[in-house]
Amino acid sequence: MTDIPLTPLSHAPDNTASADGIIDTARPTVSLASALEADFVRLHALQRTDEKRQAQEVAPEEMEQTVSPSDPETPDAQAGQSGASLIGQYPASENADLTDAPRLPDETEAGKLQAKQAQVSRDPSQTADHVIARMKTLLPMLRSRAAGIDTHPMQGRVVSATGTIIRAILPNVAVGDLCRLQNHDRDWSLDAEVVGLDGNEVLMTPMGSLEGVSVDTEVVTTGGRRNFPVGERLLGRVLDALGTPIDGLGPLEAGPSRFVQAAPPPAMERQPIARPLPVGLRALDGLLTCGEGQRLGVYGEAGAGKSTLMSAIVKGSSADVAVVALVGERGREVREFVEHNLGANGLKNAVLIVATSDRPAAERVVCAQAATTVAEYFRDQGLKVLLFVDNVTRYARALREIGLAAGEPPTRRGFPPSVFAALPQLMERAGMGVRGSITAFYTVLVEDGMDDPIAEETRGILDGHVILSRALAAAGHYPAIDVLTSRSRVMSLVTDPRHQAAATKIRSLWAKYQEIAFLLQVGEYKPGGDALADEAIAKIGTLRGFLRQGNDERTSFAEILEWLNRLCA
Repeated sequence: MTDIPLTPLSHAPDNTASADGIIDTARPTVSLASALEADFVRLHALQRTDEKRQAQEVAPEEMEQTVSPSDPETPDAQAGQSGASLIGQYPASENADLTDAPRLPDETEAGKLQAKQAQVSRDPSQTADHVIARMKTLLPMLRSRAAGIDTHPMQGRVVSATGTIIRAILPNVAVGDLCRLQNHDRDWSLDAEVVGLDGNEVLMTPMGSLEGVSVDTEVVTTGGRRNFPVGERLLGRVLDALGTPIDGLGPLEAGPSRFVQAAPPPAMERQPIARPLPVGLRALDGLLTCGEGQRLGVYGEAGAGKSTLMSAIVKGSSADVAVVALVGERGREVREFVEHNLGANGLKNAVLIVATSDRPAAERVVCAQAATTVAEYFRDQGLKVLLFVDNVTRYARALREIGLAAGEPPTRRGFPPSVFAALPQLMERAGMGVRGSITAFYTVLVEDGMDDPIAEETRGILDGHVILSRALAAAGHYPAIDVLTSRSRVMSLVTDPRHQAAATKIRSLWAKYQEIAFLLQVGEYKPGGDALADEAIAKIGTLRGFLRQGNDERTSFAEILEWLNRLCA
């Protein structure tokens, strides 16, 4: 074996940046490291060869055949393979500055390599002591080279910043990766998430204002993706979409975190929905019984009482934990919801995640994803979790902002295709799991009736829909649930036939009364002509009492069944 010449440290090339602003500083040490690895392999093979000689006591002529250049245990053959495995990762042009570094031949020179290995294998001076001595020379030089390597993340530069999208040139990143924008001449930085790729440019959406971004702004990768704290330490806390507490109760205790984007549970691993989840509201538990692990949409215009219904369900539900996402809400309403709607008792076993309407679109998107992530953690602990996302319409609008700014074409009512792909990705994460469950309610702001594109899309994804009537709300009828147009697709799976028959009877009485209400107002209704109408008129007071309920009023599931029996008697 001949000694492998080393590149003097003074000849090592400096760290340089290419024309596109990309810095790579690790290449000068590749040949040195591969030579050291080759010696490790060579030393191991020499030791094994000596063991074979001692165990088998073979003749020198036989040993020459046993440890031949083509033998996979031949020291130089293994060393050559090992060195090639590392140096082969870089083209020869990238190592052009290492003029004194060892080079391995191409595959076309395999014959020359085998001849050289055969000559070296017969060299009596190639002993383990010789290899160890050479390794002692290599190690200090490798340490010196490694100390000079810049271990900072890969760097790039900003190309443009328009609206909610920043374009930059940055290598080795993927959609979903986090980056940091910074200016060294002043104390300023901004986090951003990669949302798309366009040629050699990276499209990022910022987690804050674009003020301060310039063509001199440096972009570095952070080496991770968006995650969010999870665990029991979140109970009773109010956090923003980045996981920072905003309730004035101090920082969170140290604990685990999870990525905000995750795959739904496999379809065949989900447990079936088989049990009801009472929420304490007679209209829901009696006529639209919710199953544990069901996903329901709550649809209504502004002012129909969606937030009020949400707080009533959170306080009256039999779930172990409640997770609430307030997406795009007015800042004034957040504190009102916490202090007046939920109160101390409602917040005790709940987690609130907030992204108000003034926050960047990316933060509003993360808010819904983070709430789902927290709910998934508690479900994995075997708990019954109640998830409320208020509201999905603002979540979709935030996605639309990002998609249109990134260059996606508008399709249905100005929404790009990515919005309709993201909705099921979010909602399918809820539901039954292997152990626990997530029962989810998604509020949807309906402006143009149920033909609204977000309303249409979510109705096809979810397991039921609760329609809120603005007319009922205007009449002081709360919760303003239109029981005639609302449906629970799993009610038949979690209730008995008697319960289902009673619910059908009450709907028919309520529908008949709505049909004859105008005749009653003008005095044109004549009793005796329709038995069902006469029964509806006789029971309308009890029906209204059953369907109306105060925000702090709770009714047990057993009491609700008694109400149904009395109404149907």
